Amino acid sequence: MFGSPTRTISSAVTTSISLIPSSQNTLVSNTRSMWTKIQDFDTISRCAHSATGFSHFIVIFGGFDGVRVLSDVILFDLESFAWNRAQVSGTMPRPRYGHSACLYEKNKLIVFGGHDGENTLNSTLVITLNDKQRK
Repeated sequence: MFGSPTRTISSAVTTSISLIPSSQNTLVSNTRSMWTKIQDFDTISRCAHSATGFSHFIVIFGGFDGVRVLSDVILFDLESFAWNRAQVSGTMPRPRYGHSACLYEKNKLIVFGGHDGENTLNSTLVITLNDKQRK
């Protein structure tokens, strides 16, 4: 992120998502340090995405699957070790890969730049994260 802290970025897109953990795909805890395979999630394999820590989640945004540029939001719950798709409201951002992302003010995911498969992007997105569970 760049720019003056006294200026507002007027071209930012604001989106809100709710993080809903799942009770399936749990990992059995081990007392020894070792790798344990977690059940695969039926999502698209990707590269050049962002992975940002928020609350007890890792928030995965965008990326490239080798054919398409993606704009979905995938969550990994660090308590249940389960993968989930985020419920997103608001305007979905343009698909992108190779972007930067960071957490700001405890619940805002700032995404900047990247590439959409044809153009280098110079846009900033603000995704408001909510870790409250819905039933």
